[in-house]
Order: sequence, then structure tokens, then C-alpha cells
Amino acid sequence: MNLTRDPQRCTGVIVAICYCIVVVGVWVAPIPPANWAIGDARDYHFPIINYFIQHGFDLNYPPDLVAMFPGMHMYFASVARAFGWSELGFTSAKALLVQSVLGILLLCALYRVAVNVTRSPAAVVILMLPVLSSSFVLYSWVWPTTDLGSLAFYTWMLALLVVAPRPTAGTSLAHSLLTGAAVMFRQSSAVMGAASLANIIVRAITHRAKKPSLASIALSLPPIIVALVCVGWLISIWGGLVPTGFQRHVANGFSIVSGVHIFALSGLIAWPFALPQWRVLAKDRRLLIGTLAGALAIAILCCMALPLEFNIEAGRSNSLIWNLQRVFLHHPFDIAFVGVMIAIGSFLWISMLVACCKRSDFPPELVMFGLFAASLLVQKTAWQRYVEPQLLLTLGVYFSRQEMARNDSRFIVAAYCAYGAISLIHTWIIKI
Repeated sequence: MNLTRDPQRCTGVIVAICYCIVVVGVWVAPIPPANWAIGDARDYHFPIINYFIQHGFDLNYPPDLVAMFPGMHMYFASVARAFGWSELGFTSAKALLVQSVLGILLLCALYRVAVNVTRSPAAVVILMLPVLSSSFVLYSWVWPTTDLGSLAFYTWMLALLVVAPRPTAGTSLAHSLLTGAAVMFRQSSAVMGAASLANIIVRAITHRAKKPSLASIALSLPPIIVALVCVGWLISIWGGLVPTGFQRHVANGFSIVSGVHIFALSGLIAWPFALPQWRVLAKDRRLLIGTLAGALAIAILCCMALPLEFNIEAGRSNSLIWNLQRVFLHHPFDIAFVGVMIAIGSFLWISMLVACCKRSDFPPELVMFGLFAASLLVQKTAWQRYVEPQLLLTLGVYFSRQEMARNDSRFIVAAYCAYGAISLIHTWIIKI
């Protein structure tokens, strides 16, 4: 591979190297007073990791300490035991190196997607920068949590679908292994085992002339079987999908608020992507007005029918949407803020779906995110960390495919450079 002759590949490598430098820079900086990753790593993850290092994998650790199966903790402990380490500190260089394996996996997956999707260096940046601008990726790498590994497995699944929309024996095996690993890190990832089959079904609907073969359908089933086996095993251990101490995180039925939170968060952190969509729809006034009317109707209905105020007990916390709404609490426009964000996010997603329908082409990143979003509807906790990285990854991949005006591309890059800078420093100076 000659990087000098392939600008896309060269750009992808440069972005990845720059991000690694940022990770090391944050790790060597003075430890901030607190953030979500430090608290989770110190109080939840590393006590289990050190228990496994010292006692082996007997699963007799307190099951109500963390909500997920201890796949990440077993991985860390296995490496530590292999090298003869008696203990791991969450701020140690050893912990950073172990977590960096997952971080490099993520960067390699992003690179793989980029070289198969993009047509210009600018598109590579648009694909990679938004997801890497998220503090939930950066902090999970520096102070190890399950977020980084879960995202790495998700991104590799997407890379498989991008490279081979119709599964082969090799991609089916890889998808099955990724599904098993993802479930062991976060059991909500079980639904991603159906990504290959869902992509085949969507392609069959949108490309009616291309019917799926029985071989393609058969090769999409092993990841689903792996997911079902993993789920069955977890139920046999806990009597449910989460330990008894975390039943409060499970929604009673479907949590529509979790879905609305995705719209609102899209409006807050993904609004730069709405600008090129506006320009496209502006060419057809009726379509633009219809999209705006639909987005406004969704926002009004959500604000009228759903509880959208900050409420820790109800799971509406740990997100900029709820935290900023709390700032406006007791003011006449507190719900209006959430409503505006829902309207912007709804406009973005409706316009994307309209564009896909017009082209009769739903790319795999939207299919995967649809499955991922569905998995959040059974969770009571509408938290930003559970959706932001996958949301930004999806939008980055989708818009890296599009022909955009140069000013729009530059604005998106500038916006996520700014968001990345805020993510980099907010734990030290901003308390929201």
C-alpha cells in the first residue's frame, strides 16, 4: 500500500495517529477531579478486574456491582494473569495498554469503513471525526470502561456489511465472533446479531430486482444463533438479562422516551448535518415544507404526551438534553428547549429517510443503527453515553457518502473539531 498515492488511506492513517496522540496526551495530563469514566472505572470495573486476577474466573464477584456480563473484566484479567500482574490500577500504564488493543481495533474498523465508502480525503475526515470527537470514546479509552470495546465490535460489524453486503462464510464467522464478544461486553448488543439478516431484507425490499439467495439468508443466521445462545446463558445465570440489582434499568414495556431522546440528542449534537439536508430539500419546496411539518408535529406531540423533564428516578439524567433542561427548569421555556432539539433531530432523520426512499437505497449504517436504537427502547435509562458514539458514527458514515458543497463539508469538520475540543477539556473546566 502506497499511502502517498492514495489520499483517502493516507488521511485515515493521519486521523488515527492524531487521535492516539490525543489519548496519550489526556492520559499524561493531571487527573481531573471526576468524570463518568473515572467513577465507573474506579468504583465498578476495576474491583471486578482485580478480583478475577486474584481469584480466577469463578463468577462469585458481587453480581450487582455492574449491570453487564463481565466480558471486559475477564479480558483485562486474562491479560494480567498471562503477564503475571497481581493487580491493575485504572490509571496505570498497563491498563491503558490493555484498553488500547480495543482502541486500535476501533481505529482499524473506522479505517476499513472509510477506505470502502469515501471518495475524497475530506469525506474520510467527515466519517471519522464526529465519532472520535465524543468524550464517551476518549474517556473510555483513557479510563477503561466497556464503552470502547462495545463501539469497536459495533464498528467492525458495520465494516463487514460495508465490504460484503451479502454474507460469505468468512464474514458470517467474523460477525458471529463479534456478536458473542459484544454481548459479553454489553448484553444489549445481542440485537446486532441480526444486522446481516436485516440488511439482506432491506436490500431485497429496496432493490426488488435483486432477490436474496438462500445461501445469503443461511449465512446470516449463525450470528443470530450466537446471540440467542448468549442471551439464554445470561438468563440462566441471572434469571433475566441484567443482575437483580439493576432491574431498575429495564423499562416496563417499551420506553418511548429513550427513542425521543435519540431525536433530541441528534438535534443538539448532530445539527451541523442538517444543513446539507436543508440545501437538498430546498430544491423541492413541497418536500421541504412536508419534512418541516412532520418534524414540528413530532416535536409537539412528544412535548404534549411524554414526560421530558429531568428525573433521575425515571432514567432521564446523564445527558446534555436532560441536564440543560434542568438548567431551564421552572422557566416557561424549559420543555420548549427539548422540543426544539426534537424538531431539529426529527428533521434530520426524516430528510435522510426521504433521500433513501427516493434513491431506493438504505445503506447498512442506517440499518444497523435502526437495530441499535430498537435495543434502547427496552432500557429505562435514556443516557447520552449509550447512544452518542453510535449516533455520530452512523451520521459520519452516511454523510461521507454524500456529495456536499465544500462550505458544508468545511463547516461540519469545524463543528466537530470544536465538539472534540469541548470533549477534551470539559471535565476539567465545565460542570453541566
